[in-house]
Formats: sequence, C-alpha cells, structure tokens
Amino acid sequence: MEERIELIDRYFENALSPKERLEFNDLLQNDESFRKEFLFHKDLKKAISKHQNEELKETLGKFESNLNRNSRFSVIPVKWLAAASLAILLSVGSWTVKNYVFPSNERIFETFYEPYPNTVLPIVRGDEIHTIEYRAFLAYEAGEYHKAINLFNSVENSEDKYIQFYQALCLLSVDKTEEAIQTLRPLTESSSGTLQNMDCRQKATWYVGLAYLKQGKEQEAMYYMDILRKQSEELRFKKNEAEEIYELLK
Repeated sequence: MEERIELIDRYFENALSPKERLEFNDLLQNDESFRKEFLFHKDLKKAISKHQNEELKETLGKFESNLNRNSRFSVIPVKWLAAASLAILLSVGSWTVKNYVFPSNERIFETFYEPYPNTVLPIVRGDEIHTIEYRAFLAYEAGEYHKAINLFNSVENSEDKYIQFYQALCLLSVDKTEEAIQTLRPLTESSSGTLQNMDCRQKATWYVGLAYLKQGKEQEAMYYMDILRKQSEELRFKKNEAEEIYELLK
C-alpha cells in the first residue's frame, strides 16, 4: 500500500521514471482500488485553494523558524515533525511534506557551495600579467571558469596539487561535476603528513563531498562529510558545516 501511495506522490511531483510511469498507467487502468485512491488525492489537491496553500506555507515557515533560528535548515524532532506532517497531509497531501520540511540535495548544495578564495596568487588590480598561471587565477577570481580551466590546463606545473584543486573548483562551478570529482578524489588520498598536504586534503574532502551531493549520491557525500565532522580539534576546516550536512542526509 505504501508503495502505491509513493507512486501517486511521485506522479504529482512529476518525478516518475519511464518504468514507474508504465506501472502507474497499468494500475490506473486495471486496479479499481488504485484508481479510487488516485482520484481521491487528485480531488483533494484540487480542493485546496491558493489562499489555503499559501497560509499553510506561512504557518509551516514560522514553525521551522521558531525551531531553529540559527541554522540554515530546520532539523525537526520526530514527534514534532509527525504532528506537522499530519496537519499537512490532511490539507495538501503527502507530496507537500517533503517539499516544505526537508531540503533537497540541490538546495543543500546551493546553500553550502561557494568557490574557495584564491590564496595562491592574490591578484592586485593593475598588475601586469606575466604568466599563464597568473592569468588563470585572474580568470578564476573573475568567475570566468571556462577560461580558467583552459589556462590551468596550459600551465607548466599543471600536476601540482593546488593547480588541480582550483581547476576542480572551476569544473564544479560549470556543472562538470564528474570531472571535478575525478580531479578531487586523488587529493583526498594523499599520504603525506605535511601541514600543507593535510590542509589540501581537508579542502578537497569538503568539495568532493559537495560534488557527490550535487549528483544526488547521498551515501558518497555522507562518507566525506563524516571524515570532516570527525576531525580533531586542531583540524576544523568546515567541521560544523559537515556535521550539519551529515545530519540532514542521515
């Protein structure tokens, strides 16, 4: 029964896969109980006026805000969530609960992602551009990521970790997520124990976790966020943010 309700929910979310759509259509034509359940949800959804819907959003928004004013997202206790969910279900159907209460992977990514600042070659405006590397970081700072990728590919020291790190952020910023992951993952596995390499590993771990989140691969994202949230006290890069994302995905 729960699987059928989920199928109806996904229909209203316009999220049915081709296989699920075939199953949905078959049930709708050949299963009377399923058809009645679908029509009930459809009629219920139609019956809700725009005013009621907006009022519900506002109420739930206040509910979430009061629960956790200092957090990017509300992590709601189960017993409170159950009560809120029941109220929403009675009003607009179960498809609404997920949209209003739980942030999507895309929303989490957009909230936490920002390109890491250029700390390698700080750009002084008006300086003469001497090297390809300088021009690459100039393009990076300007948000010209496609140009920066080409320039980073052309520098003599393109295999250096810091070059690969910034190149990966360019790839991530232009939605070449898989390429970004393939560039970042080796940086998370460096065996050297120097402070510089440890710092690079932490930063690469953060961004590869976000990249997996962007792809919708929650288990992989949780793996890397778990590494960061378990850092020792002296190594705290994005420790709190990683903890928050981990809890949202758990």
